[in-house]
Amino acid sequence: MALSIGLALGWLAAALLVLFLNITRISATQHYVRIEGEAGHAGDWIRSSRYLPNF
Repeated sequence: MALSIGLALGWLAAALLVLFLNITRISATQHYVRIEGEAGHAGDWIRSSRYLPNF
């Protein structure tokens, strides 16, 4: 149980790190602006991002 929670937190931390590292490059594209405008939820943006795997 603790291991699975640790893995989940690790994946979340990795996704947030990748998001932080790529936010300036992605935010300059219309793709990010369109998703952010329509959805407004980070989860929707992450699923639509070409920089991250589909969770």
